[in-house]
Amino acid sequence: MAKHRPVNKTLAQECMAQYKKIHQNSSDPEVKKGFTDGVVFDKAELIAWLNAIPTPSVKICMGVYTPAFVQKYPAAKEGRLTTFIFPSTTIPPLHIVKAGGGDGGDPGGDPGNDPNDPLNVGGLEP
Repeated sequence: MAKHRPVNKTLAQECMAQYKKIHQNSSDPEVKKGFTDGVVFDKAELIAWLNAIPTPSVKICMGVYTPAFVQKYPAAKEGRLTTFIFPSTTIPPLHIVKAGGGDGGDPGGDPGNDPNDPLNVGGLEP
């Protein structure tokens, strides 16, 4: 298995432009409502969190903010697409990551101060 590595910036930007085009041209209002350019995490906090988790890797899962999430974390925007970073014990090839949760584990619970729970509530863009 090849190691994960940086990719060509121009090709990555084309992928992001395609994502934006699909959301902005959708006839489904929920798809348009869910659009976000990304989630931004403070570098120092992210590095500290990564160093605190006991697993050898992380997985990034997509999600849509629910009313319950927004009630608990008011900076979130209901219906908006987001990402969650979970500790992971495996490093799957990029093309094998399963939709909807990778290895099927249930993260559950409130993150609190447990470094094993998902990292989220980064800054929202736009």
